[in-house]
Amino acid sequence: MKKKKTASYKREKLETWLMKNCKFFNITSLENHLSFPKGTIHKFIKYDRKMTDEKIEILYKTFEHIVFDFIEEE
Repeated sequence: MKKKKTASYKREKLETWLMKNCKFFNITSLENHLSFPKGTIHKFIKYDRKMTDEKIEILYKTFEHIVFDFIEEE
């Protein structure tokens, strides 16, 4: 049985992952795709500006979807 992940767990996991892997994708394109204001993710990465829980949830679900799609295609 899967446990529901808390908002703080998702935030920590996503923020750590973004800092480590941001060089592998186009941040501006991701912001446009998710309809985030320009610079939202960039300011987090470069200036350590905190993102809202809503934006964290959207990003978490997006990356989760991308990973599951990749795994299921094999």
